[in-house]
Amino acid sequence: MIAESYAQLPDKIAAYSMGMSMGEWATAKPKMSADTGTFFAKVDSAKFKWLPEENAEPAAVNRSDVEVEDTRPGLGKGIQVWNIRTAQFPFATRMSQQRIVFQPGGFRSLVWITNAAAIMTVISGHVNAATQGGISGGNNTGPSSTSYEATNLGPFDAFYFPIRRGYWIEEATGKEPAEVIVVFEVGNWEALEAKDGFSCANPLGAPWAYEATAGGIECPSTAELVQRDGKRHKSLRRHDNSDTQSLMQQPKQTEIENSEL
Repeated sequence: MIAESYAQLPDKIAAYSMGMSMGEWATAKPKMSADTGTFFAKVDSAKFKWLPEENAEPAAVNRSDVEVEDTRPGLGKGIQVWNIRTAQFPFATRMSQQRIVFQPGGFRSLVWITNAAAIMTVISGHVNAATQGGISGGNNTGPSSTSYEATNLGPFDAFYFPIRRGYWIEEATGKEPAEVIVVFEVGNWEALEAKDGFSCANPLGAPWAYEATAGGIECPSTAELVQRDGKRHKSLRRHDNSDTQSLMQQPKQTEIENSEL
């Protein structure tokens, strides 16, 4: 359940992702244990087999010519984000990247990459990162419901984000900026942002989605719901099990208009 993932998030990231204040999240936070595993280990660089230097002329461009700043809301707090996809760098058909600059205490909110695995490398400063929640690929659901966290990662440290697993990143010290690059194994990655999919505002437009998938997390009565028609509505009614639908289903326009809001 989404509730299990949210219970294991840092409170500030969970509150942001749900569109709640810290006080509202303290009340709504699911009462379940945070099952966190260790997913990071130092590796002796002397054991690496270094490849010979490539002498061919490299395919390269100026970063300023290809990076596109991502200013969409819902990516996090205290961060600036820049993307490079195949559209900006045609040679990169099987690789793309997202560069994130953190202000002290800033964070990249919970996100699922649906079509690629990725590797994050720390360029400067120190960050905490974790991967959690996703499709286990079998009957053993333990790995997908466990949060694997690494703390205080510094320059040249790396962290692996498996495909379809949620991840988040935060500046670790609260005192200094940090910068990371996340490299995806495809030219164009696809993402589901937690704040878009499961927040109380719920821009996906399904008034039942956060409750049907979030394991009973209750939104505050003051929460605004953003429907697909762009209209904002106050408060959400509770739904019983007969109302539960898949998040990916598309409600008919008449159903949206007739919902009890």
